[in-house]
Amino acid sequence: MKHTQHSTRTSFTTRLNVCCVLFVGCALWSGSALAQGKLAGRINDGATGESLIGVNILVEETGQGTITDVDGNYVLLNLRPGSYTVIYSYVGYSRQRVEGVRIVTDQTTRYSIVLDQQAIEGQEVIVVAERPLIQKDMTASKRTVDAEEIDVLPVEDFFAVLATQAGVTQGVAGELHIRGGRSNEIGYLVDGLSVANPFNTNGVATEVSTNAIQEMTVVSGAFNAEYGKAMSGIVNIVTKEGGRNFDGSLRITAGDYLSSSSSVWESPDGVRLGNKTIEASLGGPILGRTLTFFAAGRWDDDDGFIFGFNEHSPSDSANYNTGYWEIQGKPFWEYAPLGELEIPNDRVALNSRSSYNFTGKLAFRPKPQMNLSYTYLRDGSDRLGTSSRATDFLYRFNPFGLPTRTTLSSNHALHWTHTLNRSTFYTAKISYAKNSFERFVYEDPTDPRYVRDIGTLGEGNVVGFPGNNFRVSGNYKSNLFEDATSFRGKVDMTRQFGAVHEAKLGVDWSFLTLDRTSYDVLFDGNLYRQPTLPPQSWPTIVALSWGKCSTTAFTSPTRYLKS
Repeated sequence: MKHTQHSTRTSFTTRLNVCCVLFVGCALWSGSALAQGKLAGRINDGATGESLIGVNILVEETGQGTITDVDGNYVLLNLRPGSYTVIYSYVGYSRQRVEGVRIVTDQTTRYSIVLDQQAIEGQEVIVVAERPLIQKDMTASKRTVDAEEIDVLPVEDFFAVLATQAGVTQGVAGELHIRGGRSNEIGYLVDGLSVANPFNTNGVATEVSTNAIQEMTVVSGAFNAEYGKAMSGIVNIVTKEGGRNFDGSLRITAGDYLSSSSSVWESPDGVRLGNKTIEASLGGPILGRTLTFFAAGRWDDDDGFIFGFNEHSPSDSANYNTGYWEIQGKPFWEYAPLGELEIPNDRVALNSRSSYNFTGKLAFRPKPQMNLSYTYLRDGSDRLGTSSRATDFLYRFNPFGLPTRTTLSSNHALHWTHTLNRSTFYTAKISYAKNSFERFVYEDPTDPRYVRDIGTLGEGNVVGFPGNNFRVSGNYKSNLFEDATSFRGKVDMTRQFGAVHEAKLGVDWSFLTLDRTSYDVLFDGNLYRQPTLPPQSWPTIVALSWGKCSTTAFTSPTRYLKS
C-alpha cells in the first residue's frame, strides 16, 4: 500500500527590530506613547480675552498637572485613556471644574476655556465637557471605542466589537478583515505590545474580555512606522486599571440556537441551554492611589450548531462490495428494520467549544509622574474537530473519530512610564508570552485505540464505496503540536516643543522561539502492524536576511521523514 509522508519540524527564530523615527509637525496624529493620550488647550481672561499665565491645571483622578505658558497655552502629557475631571484654578479667578474630559490613545484632546474674575470667594464653576465633532489632529483612518460604548453595544466579545467598526468585515468562518486584507495582516496590541502568535504571523493569541477593555482603537490606514509587522490594520486594546473605589461586575447568560429548519442542522429537539457564558470583573485600591488592582475573566461553553450522529464507532468494519457493514460493532441486520435494536441516534455537536480568558493587573504609582504596572493575560480553549468544517462533516456519523484542538496562551507584561518634566516623558515595556497548540485524537501515536486503515488514511476498516463520502469507520491520524515563546521589548521617548510640535524616538525588539511537530500515525495492519511513528532525523538550515532599520536572523533545524 502506498503510504504517507511524515514530517516533524522544529524551528527557532530570533528577530530584532530597531526603528528610530522622528515626528515633528503641526497637529500630529501620534500624540504620545502608545496607550497614552494628551490634553492641551489655551486659557484666556473672560473679560479682556488676554492670555493667562501660570494657570494651574490638575487632573483629579491621577494628580497629574501643569501650568500655562506665557501665551496661555498648556500641554499635559502621558495620560491614560479614559474620562477625567480637570480643575482649572488661578488666583483672583473663579475655579472651573470640567467633568467628562475624554482622553483617547494617540490623540490630543484640546480643551480651551475662559476664566472670569472671582466675584465671590470660593466660587466654583462646574462644566461638562463635550466631545468635538471633528478631531483636527487625526490624520489616519481611525476609530476609538471606550468602555462606556462597549457596555451598551449588543455584543459578547471584543471580536464582535471590532466587527462593528467601519472598514471591518467578517468572513464565513468568523475571521476578521480590515479593508479587504487577510486576517493575518492585522496587528493586535494590548497596552502597546504585540500579543500575536508567531506561528500565525499576526492575529491575536490571547483574548481580552470586554469588561477588561478601557479603550479599543482600530487604525485602518495611514499608520506610521511605529506600527510594524502589519499591512491592513492595527487594533490596540488598552486594559483597565483599578480606581480609587472598589468596582465590580458579574454577568451570566445562557441560550440556544433556534431555527425553523432544525432538520437541516439536525439539532436536538426542544430548547436547551447550549450556550453558556459567565463574565466577572473586580478592581479597586490596595494602598489608596499608590497601588491598585484589577481582574476580569470570562468562561464560555458552547455546544455548537452543527450536529452529527453517534451511529458508528471508529472500530466498525465494512465491506460494501459484499454488502456488509457494522453499527457500533454489530452487524447491520441486528438493527431495525431487520432486527430488534434501534439504530443509535444520539446527537453530537461537531463544532463544540469551551474557552476561558483572564486579565489581571497591578498598578503602582509612587508619584503622579511615575507609573509601574504588571499585566497578566491567560487564554485557553478546547474544541472538537479540525480547523476545516468540510473535514469535520466527513465524520458526521462517526464523530468520535475526530480530534480535539487545545490552545493555551499566557502573557506577562511590565510597563514603566515616567514624566521627566512638563514637556518630556518616556515609557519602557517588556513582555514574555507562551503559546501552545495541540491537535490529536490520542496524544500517544502508538495508542492501540487507533484503528487500522485498509485504504485511505483515516478511513478505517472499509472496503468499497458506500455511496457517499461519509467516514463510517476510522479516526483522524494527523497529529500536530506547536509551542512558541516570545520576548518583546519597547522603549519610547516623547518631547513636546511649544503648543503643537512634538518629537518622538522609539526602539523595539523581539526574540521568538518556535517548535513545531507534525506527523501522521501509520497503521495498515500489513506493513505497519501497529500504530507507528517512524524514527527521526535532523538536517539543519540556517538563513540570514538584512533589511533597512532591522536585523533578522533565522536558525531552523528541520526534520523530514518519509516511509
